[in-house]
Amino acid sequence: MTSEIDLNRHNNKFNARPGKKKKKKKKNKHRKSSKARPGSEEELLELVSTLRSNVATSRRAAEISALVQYLLRHRHFEVGRELHHIYCAAAERIETLQRERIELDTRERARAAADGEGEEEEAFFRHAAAMARLECEEEVDALRWAPLDEELKRILDMIP
Repeated sequence: MTSEIDLNRHNNKFNARPGKKKKKKKKNKHRKSSKARPGSEEELLELVSTLRSNVATSRRAAEISALVQYLLRHRHFEVGRELHHIYCAAAERIETLQRERIELDTRERARAAADGEGEEEEAFFRHAAAMARLECEEEVDALRWAPLDEELKRILDMIP
């Protein structure tokens, strides 16, 4: 009776019959990685597209303004104020970092122009590398977060 039950019993990888062995899958060693190599042009373009998608557009700013107004209408003053504060602080911080990066870049270019006057080959290549400007740099420099509604700030200032 027990042997008949064993024959009809379902077998899976945990209770397989002793005579059958599980086959191992072969790994594909020649598969290309989906990640971009660090420092490559693909990685740079990927980072620029990530930046572009994370910038708060005027539509997103309008949605956040509407959400703050909704929170204020339903007497969630602290949450609305915190959301407004976080958005404004993030926009200000990003603008500050962007301005600092642009200023550093212009200083580096000026220094490279002054150092590039020598006739040495190494100085020439340093100068050329510093003066080269990538196409995506102008796009990144132009990215700005859309401001929130100014009326919200006045309303939030009036609420205790």
